[in-house]
Amino acid sequence: VYGSEMSNKVDIIDMGDVAFAEIDLIRHQKQSQKNFLVGAEKSHKVIVTIGYNANMAQQQDKVLAAFSGLPSKYKEKICIVLPMTYQRNDINYINRVEKLAESSGVDYVVLSKFMNDKEIATLCVATDVFINAQITDALSNSMLEQLYAGTLVLNADWLRYSFLEELDIKFNTFSSIDFIPKEICKYIDDNQFIPKNENFLRLKEHCSWDGCLKK
Repeated sequence: VYGSEMSNKVDIIDMGDVAFAEIDLIRHQKQSQKNFLVGAEKSHKVIVTIGYNANMAQQQDKVLAAFSGLPSKYKEKICIVLPMTYQRNDINYINRVEKLAESSGVDYVVLSKFMNDKEIATLCVATDVFINAQITDALSNSMLEQLYAGTLVLNADWLRYSFLEELDIKFNTFSSIDFIPKEICKYIDDNQFIPKNENFLRLKEHCSWDGCLKK
């Protein structure tokens, strides 16, 4: 009706992310959250979470295929987490992903049940590396939650998030799925899994419920 006449009077204020508050409660309990997520026998490993739902656009199958070529000395140091908790429409894809995980030679955990905010917080705090390799994406809460928890995020360079760029939010990128295993090996060798806190305050200001309420 009004065309662009109103655009300078309008701002979009997003809903706050409820899981941020849950992450704050446990962000300094990484080891215990690893125990909850993957079990004590795997909790000493590097936890690598691939994607955030069961849609084939997440490309977990291609990432797992790339992981299968890792040298065994790296495979034994990794536990892969596959969140397949929603968008479970393509059972054939889900089964293919689980078979690839089983044959990869890497320990893995498949999450298939709905997760509440506390369980999402556990996933984010326990995760050492989050891989976002999907085909296309509008910025998701899952990505924001991993960044907020201080996770090392590996993001496909074909996924551009202007919101994160404007806030100067830091994360790592890759140009091809085939490069992911090499990146993981580099971080294992350098032991670079200390939670990254430079994103914390900016995301809290712009994406938490407290921050959005002020707006």
